[in-house]
Amino acid sequence: MLFRRLEPWSFLLLVALHAAPIVVEPLFPTLDGPSHLNNARLLRDLWLGHGRAAEFFAINPFPEPNLLGDLIMAIAMIVAPAALAEKLVLLLAVAGLAYTFRTWVRQADPERPWASFLVLPFLLSVPLFMGFINFCLSLPLMFLVLAEWERSIAGATKRGSWRMGVMLLLLYTAHLSTFLLTASILVARTVQANRSPSGTAPWRALALALALPISLSTTYFLLHAGHAAKPARFPVAELLAWMRDGRAWTAFAPEAEVPWTRPIAIVLLGLGAAALPLAVKSGPRSLPAFLAVVTMGLAGLFLLLPDTMAGGSLMTPRLLLFTMLFLTAFSIAARIDGRVLAAGTAVVGICSIGHWNTQRGIHHGLCTELTELMEVAPAVPEGAVLLPLNYGDNWLHSNFSSYLGAVRGAIALDNFVATAPFSPVRWRKERMPYAAIGDFDRSDRPCVRIDGYRADDVPLVDLVLTWKRTDAMTDSCTNDARGQLAGAFREVAASGGRGAVLYERTRAIPD
Repeated sequence: MLFRRLEPWSFLLLVALHAAPIVVEPLFPTLDGPSHLNNARLLRDLWLGHGRAAEFFAINPFPEPNLLGDLIMAIAMIVAPAALAEKLVLLLAVAGLAYTFRTWVRQADPERPWASFLVLPFLLSVPLFMGFINFCLSLPLMFLVLAEWERSIAGATKRGSWRMGVMLLLLYTAHLSTFLLTASILVARTVQANRSPSGTAPWRALALALALPISLSTTYFLLHAGHAAKPARFPVAELLAWMRDGRAWTAFAPEAEVPWTRPIAIVLLGLGAAALPLAVKSGPRSLPAFLAVVTMGLAGLFLLLPDTMAGGSLMTPRLLLFTMLFLTAFSIAARIDGRVLAAGTAVVGICSIGHWNTQRGIHHGLCTELTELMEVAPAVPEGAVLLPLNYGDNWLHSNFSSYLGAVRGAIALDNFVATAPFSPVRWRKERMPYAAIGDFDRSDRPCVRIDGYRADDVPLVDLVLTWKRTDAMTDSCTNDARGQLAGAFREVAASGGRGAVLYERTRAIPD
């Protein structure tokens, strides 16, 4: 049949379309992504003893979660430039989710692999554009683990628990929340199915597979018990609006994206409603019944659990993404009427292409601004200590300077990831720049003492980058920074539009 022959190629083409901006753009800016790329470069330099990284940073000896993406990029940068390392890990996240979700679908509903088109909205989602690289890598690993365990429960594989153990360990190193969710699902599914994996007792196999990552997770919580963030709650009505509008997929301009994401969300919710009676009929030990419970549990957590910050940039969007992912999986596993599923899949596919086009236009503007900043990169020598002063009002620019660290091997001082307790690379306490210099890492009108950052009474800052500073900015902090630059630095490079201006030290700032 022609459709069966063309369907896999159509899926591949649409996945490639979603991945194309990652390949085409010189760099693919996200919010946290530049900082992760820079820390991967520092990790590589610390391994190999290159440059000045060891003066400012140290390797975290504990194998923390949030390690996998940085580790992959660090290894890649041994033989490839930073831009290619970034593309590699982003493509692994996007293409990996498409592949593993399709693998799961072919197992759950072998006659309708085309249902895997429902994963398209999740390929370029909020966590990806926020630069949550490790979290995005955890999603394909989650479906890989779930598919493997379903095969074991069905007796379709005789692989030992070592394979599951390796996958679960990788999942732990990607993201702790996804690992804990997956581990809970594995335990609950084993209880619910009440069958043994082929050739081994289920609890023994599962215990062996989970032993190391659970031990590491326990150690992680013990080490970081004092780092809990202050919780904040969102109104339930607002969260329901997020679910209706498809806010799991809107990135930088919800008002432009919602016309595409809202139909996607409504269709998926409708498919879930159609699947619910079938899940009830399928029996309490069936996969559809199990996924229905998981989906409702995740929806409850999304509506009831507080976020860790009022901006909602941490757990709430992730819980919404999990909820919609498992709602989609549940709808497929329930094997609803083929015409209903086909119609829903068609709407989701068409809207996903429209949403991709909208996102592409918005994100290309961000890429253009980053390209302007990177015009000064050739004037940044390896090992130079770079202080970025960001005067722009776009919060998405806040980590742009990390690309200069990653691409040029400089020590970019705005490195917030290295302050996190779980980071694979951490600041050395004696080289933390924030208290010494001022609020350059969190203000668009920074008040700074450039020569406050010293070692043995010698100023450490070699270069200062100003971004989006204009002559019209005459507040006291901006004027003071101008005076410091005029007294001890000279301009060495500027972008064509002078959005980025690079200054090189000539002497210490006069008292």
